[in-house]
Parts: sequence; structure tokens; C-alpha cells
Amino acid sequence: MDATPPGPRRPHRAPDAGPEHLSGAETDQVLAAMAEAGGALLAGCQERRRRADALDERREALIGATSDLALGALYDPATVRLGLDQRLAHRAAREHEAATCEYVAWWADATVTAWRAARSGERPRRVRLIGAAPECLLVDEELASLPAVGAAARHPVGLSARLGTAGPGAVTEVKVVDGGWPEDRRRRLWGDAWLTHRVPLLPDAGEVARLTEGLPETARERLLTVAHDVAEALAAACRVDELEETSGPWDPEQIAEHEALDRLADELTARLAAYALGVTACLPAVRAAHGA
Repeated sequence: MDATPPGPRRPHRAPDAGPEHLSGAETDQVLAAMAEAGGALLAGCQERRRRADALDERREALIGATSDLALGALYDPATVRLGLDQRLAHRAAREHEAATCEYVAWWADATVTAWRAARSGERPRRVRLIGAAPECLLVDEELASLPAVGAAARHPVGLSARLGTAGPGAVTEVKVVDGGWPEDRRRRLWGDAWLTHRVPLLPDAGEVARLTEGLPETARERLLTVAHDVAEALAAACRVDELEETSGPWDPEQIAEHEALDRLADELTARLAAYALGVTACLPAVRAAHGA
């Protein structure tokens, strides 16, 4: 009896997938398609969250309108169904947000790969652009050509420190394997950055400064801005972790700080998408400046 678990199996023969290295026009075409799909996923997230919030309001209003003498109304089949709809809506919103997070992380990683290649005057490798794609399995040849697992992935990176922020939240040990499943590849490519805050391993402040050298001021400012915005949301997420590890009751200042930072941390995926869009928009300027 076949004991293989259900689901897709990794192919063993590479298909004719096009050139190994992509031209500027081909890279732009890939990233434009990623942006279109990413925008649709983000819009879907917002719609699912609005539905969940609307159901929360309906149920709260219904409970608030129910007097002690009419508690039986809470067991009305329509009311019970409303509660189930509410639970399902929140579950759908959470799953959609998690899937969108995976997609946007891949998208941002691909744009950074293209950015680094353009800065070096080179063409990006197709397999590296698709390396972290969710819901996809790479063939053996593709998997073997991805970067090997290095120290940046095997050991805690301390991403907040890399981006000039502070805070705990770094895991003490990163489990990385060379497998072909999407989660294996994300850990292989991004290590602690993914495990800790569900983001790709982005250029730190020093590398961003180098990558933006020689660019027109408009492009340079946009890249610095989107990098700063992601770092700000990431720093907020680190501080939220720190507050939530605090023992004992919180004082009013801590409560207010947590609420503000939690809202900012919730913007991390959206800011990462803006980062990807910003890098994509600036790629022609990078190529022009460095002869890619």
C-alpha cells in the first residue's frame, strides 16, 4: 500500500521553463504579474476582514438588545447561525492573511533579488526569483541551484538588529532543512527572519545604502522610504513581543503603547508589499545607473 501522504509530489525532471537568466524586460514582466496577483490578495484580505468585523458588530448589537427576559432569543436558529458565520469569517480572514503573508514575502524577496542583480550589472536567475514561491514544488535541478543554507539562515539573525532596531523575539535556534517544500525553502532562504516575524531576509541599512548609491534622488528617496517603513513596522512587532513577555499587570502606559504598536505591526505585510512595488518601480533607474 502506498504510504505517501496526499498532496503534490515534487517532479524529478526539469521542464522547459525558459532562460536561466532574465533580461530587464522579462524581469519587469514577472514582477508586474506578481504585483497584480499581490494586489488582488491584499484586497481579498481587506474584504474578508471587513466581513468578519461586520458580523462582530451584528452579533454584539443583537446581544446588547437582548434583555434578561428574552435570553431565549440567543438560541434562535438564525442567531446561532450568525455566531457560526462569525467564527467562519474570522477563520477565513486569518487563513487569507497567512496566505497573503507568504505570497508578499516571496514577492518582496524576488524584487530584492532583481535589485541586487541590477545593482551588480547582472541579470537575475529565474530559479532564484521563483525560489520562495508558495504552493509550488521545484524540480530537482531547480532546488539544487538555490543558494546553499548558510550561517545567515542556520543561526539567529536578529533581524531587528540588522535593521537598526532593538527587541527580543529572536529564536534561540533555527531549524533549517534542504527540502523542497515551500516552507523548507523559506527557512533555507530567510532563516530567522521568516521564523520570527514572517518576513524575507531583507537588505540591512548598510546594504540599502550601498544599493542606492548613484541613483537619481527620486528613486533613492523612494527606496530609502519603503525600507524605513518596513523597519518601523518590524520594530513595532519586536516591541510588542517584548511587552507580551512582561510578567505582571501592565500599567496604563504599557497598555496604550501595546495598542499603538500592535496596530503598526499589523501593517507589516502591507508595508512589505509597498516595498516590493517601490523596488520594482525603481529597477529601471538602477539598471540605467549600473549598466544592467
